[in-house]
Amino acid sequence: MEFNDYQEECAKTDLGNIGGRKELNPEWMYYVLGMAGEMGEFQEKIKKLFRDHNGKIDNHHLRMELTYEMGDVLWYMARLSKKMGITMEEVAAFNIMKLSSRKKRSKLQGDGDDR
Repeated sequence: MEFNDYQEECAKTDLGNIGGRKELNPEWMYYVLGMAGEMGEFQEKIKKLFRDHNGKIDNHHLRMELTYEMGDVLWYMARLSKKMGITMEEVAAFNIMKLSSRKKRSKLQGDGDDR
C-alpha cells in the first residue's frame, strides 16, 4: 500500500469532529494527543517485552500486539498530517532526504535537528 493511499483509507475510519473534539483548537490537536496516547501504549508493550521476554519478540501474539500498536500510531500520524495539509508521501520523502544527508555528512549520531 502506498502512503497516500493509506492516508485516504484512514479518513474513512475517522469519526470526525464530534463531542468534545469540537472544543479543541486547533482541531488537529486531537490527533497529537491520540498519537501520544498510542505511543504510550506501544512503550508499555516494549517495557513488558523486556520484563517478560528478555527483549525478544519470541511469539506470534506478542509480534501482533506490537504491530497493532504501531498501526494505531501510524493512523494518528496519517490523520494529523492530513489535517495539517501534509501528505504521508511528503513525510516519508523528507525524512529519507534528511537521513541521507546526515549519512553523507557522518551526522547520523549526535543531537539536534540541524546536524
